[in-house]
Amino acid sequence: MKRRFQYVKYFILLVNGVSQAMTDFCQLEIEQALSMDIPIIAAYITGQRRIEKDLCPPLLHDALALHVSFTPTIIRLALEQWETLHNTHRRTGSIGPHSFADQIYTGLGFPT
Repeated sequence: MKRRFQYVKYFILLVNGVSQAMTDFCQLEIEQALSMDIPIIAAYITGQRRIEKDLCPPLLHDALALHVSFTPTIIRLALEQWETLHNTHRRTGSIGPHSFADQIYTGLGFPT
């Protein structure tokens, strides 16, 4: 698995509540992404914009990850910005869950 992950730029996890009770393989993939410091994007298909610990796998509760709603516009923005933001947060010690501000969503035409 480590060899496969060496070419990965991002790890995107679709969060839907079922991922809370994830399979062993899914857990291994998250652990690998964390150990290799691959920027993680947790995308909630239920529309949440921030971490929802009831839905999110426990491995990501305190991990450096971006939690966003699963929409094409937001995913594209996350792919454009998260690597740089991830590196900045890592460098400054701002570890833990992150999300885009509500202004980002409203600026892109999403309701509040």
